[in-house]
Parts: sequence; C-alpha cells; structure tokens
Amino acid sequence: MALARRAGIDTWTSSIGEPIGAVIVDPHATGGPSAIVIAGDARWKGSTSPQRSGGGNIMAHATMRAISQVAKKRLAMLRDPPAPDNTSLFADYPLTPIETAMYSQNNLAAGGYLCLDLEIYTTHEPCIMCSMALLHSRFSKVVFQTRMPHTGGLASEVVPAATSSGSANIPTGGLGYGLFWRPELNWKLLAWQWVDEEPLEMDLDCANVHA
Repeated sequence: MALARRAGIDTWTSSIGEPIGAVIVDPHATGGPSAIVIAGDARWKGSTSPQRSGGGNIMAHATMRAISQVAKKRLAMLRDPPAPDNTSLFADYPLTPIETAMYSQNNLAAGGYLCLDLEIYTTHEPCIMCSMALLHSRFSKVVFQTRMPHTGGLASEVVPAATSSGSANIPTGGLGYGLFWRPELNWKLLAWQWVDEEPLEMDLDCANVHA
C-alpha cells in the first residue's frame, strides 16, 4: 500500500492526476510476493485548463493504467514492445520515475492469462468502471484503503440516513453494488479494505471523485 500511496502522490504533485495509486502484485512470484506494475492517476494529463472540471480522462484512472501496463508487458513477451505512445487515451506507459523503474523490470511470469491470480492494492475504492475492469481482468484479490461511498463499486454495505423530512432514507454510506461477489457476474474475487491508523497524506473529496 505504501507503493500505491507513493504512485498517487507522484502523479498528483506532477499535476497530471489525483492522489490515487495502484500496485499490481504477483503473490506467487519466486522468492515471495512481488510488485509487477505501479500506476498513479493521470486523468488530468494533457489538460491545459487551470480549472479542472468534470471527471477528466476516465481511461487514465490508476486502476485502468495498471491493468493496461500488465497487458503491455504480456504483449512484450510475445513480440518487440511498441514504442510509448504519448497520445494514448489510456496513458498506459510509465509517467513517473517509480512507474518507470517497476515497468522496466522483467518481473511478470510468462504464460499467464490477463491478470489471473494477481492481486491489486489501491489507495481508494475503485469506481464502478474500474471495479468491472478488475472482474474482466480476472484478479484474485483487491485491497483498497479509503472507501468512496458515493462512487465506489466494491463495497456492499449501504448505511441509510434520514432525509430532512424524515419520510424516506437515502443511501449515504455506499452504493451497495458489491461487484466483487455478485452472482449475476461471471467472476468473483476477494475484496478487502485496508485499515490503517495513518491517513492518506492527501485525501480526496469522497463525494465527487471517481477513483
């Protein structure tokens, strides 16, 4: 989780993203669990406006970038890796020194399928889009630190709160989608929240940001 935090801080201080980070780990690597790729959020990369409005480039969320980097590593095992495309909508190439250092390592076992048997650690609960990407990529486990009750796709709990009129309840504690276990979907994975007494150095407005 410390690596995920560092990735988010690096892209945030570089003014290309929010302070959100993700690390993909191979728990079965020779010599013990090993990080495969590290990615920070890059939704604001290329933005020239000082006033950031909307959600930015949603394809450059930290989780999406990390998954794309694993895909590019698998592709590089089969043929010469493509040159970095600075115009890629997915921003699926390293953008910071820590991302570059990890991406350049030959640390992904050959013969794998998507992200099967891999684990991902994220500083914030992934949004619905990223949560579905985790399922489609066949991860075995996701661990996130900060709940995103208005935008996260993994947590199952909904904590009701009375409206001002007291006549109805509205879900304020989570969307309740629980996408990691849904029987309607064709994949399930473990989802845990990381409990840490030390808060994130730079946190987000959980009501508005999609991680």
